Amino acid sequence: MLWLGRSGGHEDVWLAMAPATYLDHEDDVPAGTVSGITGLKAKHYRMVVMMMTYFLKLARIPGIVVREQYPDLDRNDCIRSATNIL
Repeated sequence: MLWLGRSGGHEDVWLAMAPATYLDHEDDVPAGTVSGITGLKAKHYRMVVMMMTYFLKLARIPGIVVREQYPDLDRNDCIRSATNIL
């Protein structure tokens, strides 16, 4: 789960990622059930940040900068230098 911010109605907005096994219907976990850690690993968090940043740039949101489209995802300083969104 990744918290994105608040909506215009002041509600929390989250990005949820389903495991591939769920999408393949191999896991039958009822909604609202936690079967593991819901937080993203650091590398996956950085992937999502860069993806969202790229989408915002494509949408021509003012002030969004992407200096490097494919930075080193293992290093937080590379992500910080690749975009101004953080």
